[in-house]
Amino acid sequence: MKGLLKGLLFAVVAVLFASCVQEVKMIEWSANAKEYQAKIGQKFTFEVKGGGMGGSVWGTDIYTLDSSLATAAVHAGIITFDKGGKFTIEIKAGEQNYTGSERNGVTSQSWGSYAGSYVFVK
Repeated sequence: MKGLLKGLLFAVVAVLFASCVQEVKMIEWSANAKEYQAKIGQKFTFEVKGGGMGGSVWGTDIYTLDSSLATAAVHAGIITFDKGGKFTIEIKAGEQNYTGSERNGVTSQSWGSYAGSYVFVK
């Protein structure tokens, strides 16, 4: 019985640990989050190498799913073009309007309604 309880406790701890560990997906600077549209509320972690070129970005603080993930992360002040880095997003429902702005050397564009969004999790 004692061995069974230890085994059960180990299994529970292993499952909890696995659910807390976020897989990191290496991406290119051109990658966007369109493939995650149906995953509202879920979080995803990405990493990009430094030395990238900026891509198109729509929105400020909340970005359209077709915005360049890495360029939006630079816009949000999470990573830099020179160093790249790791960042986590959360998928959100679409917005009626997205407001553009200039931050950290990146100019994002305004846009109207779009089917899905993401925000950065800090």
